[in-house]
Amino acid sequence: MIDPASLATDDPLGIGGLLIDASRLQQLGKAGQLANDVLGAAVVGLRAYQHQADLAAPADRRLAFRELGLAIGLAAEPLPEFRSLRERIESFWIDPRHRQTALVAGA
Repeated sequence: MIDPASLATDDPLGIGGLLIDASRLQQLGKAGQLANDVLGAAVVGLRAYQHQADLAAPADRRLAFRELGLAIGLAAEPLPEFRSLRERIESFWIDPRHRQTALVAGA
């Protein structure tokens, strides 16, 4: 019912969702082919995202909820190859200056 080839996405929130799904399948004792397919799709997406993501961009050109969704997924399903990606996202958004908008900053 699920086509594993169509699960991959380069959207950070979608990748985070796949990682959480893979983790949940393992927690439920369903670490079979479906869990492998979901995790494999997440890894494909992560590799694509790493090449296109501009993590040096200022906060007003980034979407915190998408990036933090990915960081949450990487926390749920830690992959050593992508540890630095999670750390870069978290360290950026933990800085209060990056969470302010022009409206908040001008108030």
